[in-house]
Amino acid sequence: MKKLIASSILLSLSTSTFGFCPDSATNPYESAYCKIAAEHTNIPLPSERDFQANNPKVQYLLIKRHAKKAGIALSKPQSLNKAKPKPRSRVVKTNPPPSPSQSESQPVINTTITSSAVAIPFETISPRCQRHNTRITCNDLRYQLQRGRSIAQITDTALASNNQLLFPTYQGQSKSSYLKQTYALYLEKMRSIGLDSKTMTFSKFASAFENYDASQGLFSERFSTMFDYLKRDRRNAPGHPGGSAPQNIAKAQCYQVQQSMVVCDEKGSNYLFVAEG
Repeated sequence: MKKLIASSILLSLSTSTFGFCPDSATNPYESAYCKIAAEHTNIPLPSERDFQANNPKVQYLLIKRHAKKAGIALSKPQSLNKAKPKPRSRVVKTNPPPSPSQSESQPVINTTITSSAVAIPFETISPRCQRHNTRITCNDLRYQLQRGRSIAQITDTALASNNQLLFPTYQGQSKSSYLKQTYALYLEKMRSIGLDSKTMTFSKFASAFENYDASQGLFSERFSTMFDYLKRDRRNAPGHPGGSAPQNIAKAQCYQVQQSMVVCDEKGSNYLFVAEG
């Protein structure tokens, strides 16, 4: 469920307006949204367009806490699979990193998203490196698969408000260079909160960049907000987030992000390996 909440963050921050309140509300969650927006102006809500772009299951998750505060009773939808989202222009289908309460499977980019034209800016690891499903050895360096950590295993300040994911402003420079820098920062920050087993592939990261107006700061803003929600989820679920091992790393595409960090993309799932010592 928290995966859905984190996923909805990337849909809830646009400032565009659509205007379905109140006559065009199509379900109880949209009606509740309209009532809250009209009677409780102090409650922060996503724009009408972005709210209606989600399916009823996500709408319920977005509005339930606000509805409770406003004294509005809502019933939970029967099934996410029974509610199909309405198409809206420029709605990003790329899932962000999952929250720790989800299963061990990695998120999958919606197939309606086209592949990013940005070439992967990292060098592939040497074919002489020895690959195992939980470790990679290159010369004298041994990289261990990261499977996530519990709250007790991360630093005391990891979930503090000043631990933020802030990308530098995109100023029209080389996309490859910019994404190389920001992807490494994204991985480091996910590691800082113990979600090193829940990172997205570079291709998914680049797809998100292509779908947001990076020049207006939306790409940075949405990742920053998502990171804050993930920290909140970690406080509520302090246990080990879990993490699976690749099934066939020998066929995965593995890249050297930093000297101390290797990522492997196996059929759209991301696996992070960090140098020991």
